[in-house]
Amino acid sequence: MRLRAVAVTALLSLVTGCARSAPPPDTSGDRALAATVHAYVVEFLRRNPTTNTYLGGAGLDPALHDVDGALRDHSSAALAAEDQWLTATQASLTAMSPATLSHGSRIDRDVALAQIAFQLRQHQTRRYQERAVDTYVLEPFRAIDWQLQGMAATGASTYGREDEWALVERRVLAIPGFLRTAAAQLAAGAASGRVPDPRMIRRDGIGSAESTAAYFRDTLPVLAAARVSGPSREATVTRLRTASRAAAASYLAFRDTVAALYFTDRTARVLQPRFAADAYVMGEAEYDWALANNFRLTTRAATLYDEAWPVVQQTQARMIEVARAIGVARGWTLPADGGQAVRAVFDQLSKDAPKSDAEMIGWYRDAAFRLVDFARKTRLFAVPSDYRLDVVVTPPPLEASIDGASYYPDRKS
Repeated sequence: MRLRAVAVTALLSLVTGCARSAPPPDTSGDRALAATVHAYVVEFLRRNPTTNTYLGGAGLDPALHDVDGALRDHSSAALAAEDQWLTATQASLTAMSPATLSHGSRIDRDVALAQIAFQLRQHQTRRYQERAVDTYVLEPFRAIDWQLQGMAATGASTYGREDEWALVERRVLAIPGFLRTAAAQLAAGAASGRVPDPRMIRRDGIGSAESTAAYFRDTLPVLAAARVSGPSREATVTRLRTASRAAAASYLAFRDTVAALYFTDRTARVLQPRFAADAYVMGEAEYDWALANNFRLTTRAATLYDEAWPVVQQTQARMIEVARAIGVARGWTLPADGGQAVRAVFDQLSKDAPKSDAEMIGWYRDAAFRLVDFARKTRLFAVPSDYRLDVVVTPPPLEASIDGASYYPDRKS
């Protein structure tokens, strides 16, 4: 026993000595990296006001408060200036040696570099700004919708301080100019052969533009009238109603521009032949680039496709297995073919459907509340005591772009 104790003591001393003699990791670059990344994030949010609102940027930096009253500048001049800034930031981050950074800082550096490269690729190679019809139509609505959701309560059923409604008004006033810039970018894309997918042209350029015009003409003024309070209420509501009408008119003008640009006439029934081809696929080369830059994968798209097929087959086999188990449990006679058996089960299950939209919303709301309650009881997630979750019908401006349901995460300023 004595020899064993001596041996263990000697081993512990050796390990402890090695640990003491090992030099501490070099983290001398962490402070400079943190300052550069913070400046990058703040400037990114300033140039992307809708994202700023969505993430509650003012909580990160008070200088971002007024950004909630703006919309992104998609003009060629603004994007050129943005690319210069991105390139300069990219150079600064690249010059920082990973050897001088802690593990977490190295991750921050790599993520920032990947995002910067992605943005530059979007602007300069893919020229996405020349065909982003969905972004152009939906961005102002999303910005204002998130803005309204984040307003402070001012009464039992009123929301928004005077300064918050002033930012909403500024943002609504910016919509006509935003859409004029969007129309110019789409025209440049059409001239150069960079066009949206025809389904996006119809769905977003025509359908969503019309429904969003109705939102600004009819819905937003009513919401403001119901929610604004305080001594300046009447003046605020009046100004916002005027701004909303101008925004609605600009959406209808944008819709007419899309019709004139891509269709045979302004009725927007028949696309011009050169715009009717499928333009949705990004292509293998771009997919490979995205795998390498966005996910740091060395796998190529073709290999990924081949490797995924066995997983698809396994999933299909599992679906058939589950469908047959359900059939046995319910006493259903299912087809011999596996795929048809799955479809038969779905057909049977679809008969257990809500009788009205109100009942469907009620089912969703009940399930959502039970999920939140489950998370609190099991402590699976740290759900704040003031966390609020509600289920509402998709607003008309988003109906064309959301298939089924969408989730807006809790936003803390």
